Amino acid sequence: IAYVVEDNAHIVGFLIATYQSTTRKVAWENMYIEPEYRGRYLVQKCYALAEQEARRRGAAYICGLIEENNLQCIRVLERIGFTKGKTHIWMEKVF
Repeated sequence: IAYVVEDNAHIVGFLIATYQSTTRKVAWENMYIEPEYRGRYLVQKCYALAEQEARRRGAAYICGLIEENNLQCIRVLERIGFTKGKTHIWMEKVF
C-alpha cells in the first residue's frame, strides 16, 4: 500500500505500508511530509486512505514502529486512534 502526496506535480510526501494476508496485519513502514506541508492534515488523509485499503483487503490489525523520541509522530498517531502496542513486541538486532 503506497501513496504519494503531490502539489502541482511536486512530490511533497508519501506513505508506505505492507499487508500480510496470512496474519491480516498491515505494517506502516514509512511516512514523510515535507516540513512546509505539515499541519495540513496530510498524514491523517494518507492514513485514512491506507486504512480504507487495508480494511478492503481484510486486515484486522495495523501497526507501526516509531522511534520513542519522535513525539510529534506519536501524538499524530494517537489522535487518529493508535495506542501503544500490547499484543506484539518488536525484536531487533543492531549491527
